[in-house]
Amino acid sequence: LMGGPLWDDTVAQKTGWNPEGETPVHVGTFEAASHRALGEDRARQDSSAPERGYRPREDLMEVAGTHREDIGFGTSNQTSAQMLPFRVREESMFNTPGMAVSDSYANIASGEGGMEYGDAYATELVQAGVVEDEDAIEGIYSSIGGVPEEHMPETIEETGGLYYRNEHEDPGSISAIVPTAKDLQHWPTEVMEHSTNPAQRRTAEFLLGRGY
Repeated sequence: LMGGPLWDDTVAQKTGWNPEGETPVHVGTFEAASHRALGEDRARQDSSAPERGYRPREDLMEVAGTHREDIGFGTSNQTSAQMLPFRVREESMFNTPGMAVSDSYANIASGEGGMEYGDAYATELVQAGVVEDEDAIEGIYSSIGGVPEEHMPETIEETGGLYYRNEHEDPGSISAIVPTAKDLQHWPTEVMEHSTNPAQRRTAEFLLGRGY
C-alpha cells in the first residue's frame, strides 16, 4: 500500500499522486502508508506512547477521506491523503523481503539520505566490522555523513528497487522504495470496486485511462 500526498483538483500537478513522477516512491504496510501520509499524530493511537500502536484501519481510512485544512499539506481546498493499493514489480527489485537492507542504506541508495542516515549507516558499518571506527570518522568522507566513499550503497537507479527494514513508519515492518512510479504495479480495479473515496476513484480512473 502506498500513502500519498493530498489530491487537490486546483493544483494536482503540485500535490497529487503523479504516475509520471520520476522521483523515488515508498510503499509499505497499511500502517506505514498511513503514518507517511497522515503524519504520526493522526496515525497512532497516541504519538507520545508509540507502544500503543496505530489506530484501527477503519479510523485511518476515515481520516484519510476527510476534508481538513490542518493535515499538514496545505489549504482547506485539499482532500486528504491518498491510500492506494500498489505493489512493486518483483523482477525489478535488487533484493528480497527476507534479505531487506537497513533503513539508512535504502534512503542513501535512493538519494534521500542526509546526515542522519549517513551517521546511522556509518555506525552500522562499524558494528559489522566492515570499517574501523576511525575510518568511518576520519576516513575519505563522502557527502553523506562519515561513510567512506568506497562503502557507499549503489543507487537504486543502478541496481533497482530495495526492500528495507522500516525504522520510522510502522517500525519493524518491511517497506520498499523504487526508482519511479513506473516501477509499481497497481490495482485500480480494486479501488473502483471497493472504494467510495472520490480522490482514490479519480486516481484509479486516471491510471486506467492512461493504461497503467
